[in-house]
Amino acid sequence: MSFADILNQALEQVRGAQFAGVVSADGLGVDVVTSDTTCDPKVAELELGEVAAAINGATQRLSSGTVRDFLIEAERATYVASQVIPGYYAVIGIDPATHLGRARFAAKQMAERLQHEL
Repeated sequence: MSFADILNQALEQVRGAQFAGVVSADGLGVDVVTSDTTCDPKVAELELGEVAAAINGATQRLSSGTVRDFLIEAERATYVASQVIPGYYAVIGIDPATHLGRARFAAKQMAERLQHEL
């Protein structure tokens, strides 16, 4: 199964999901699919890759260890990320009204399925 298939299934699984993707902590995007026409997948890849890089850098400087998951809640979107392998994260972007637990579960499932594809 391809990365895109796994990401598209995550979009279908979570009502209110705007996009699903894989980003790396080196600031580069890997793959993003979107169901929201206002979400530019290239911008999402770039920006969330930068966020992952900043979070990883901060935890290293704080001697906190490897980042396993992160969550960003903004006014118009919530981003849930789960580690696929060190430095790579499965991310799902949802509408703030979407059930957060369902999105966290979907991000973890995506991460597990993506591990098998690597």
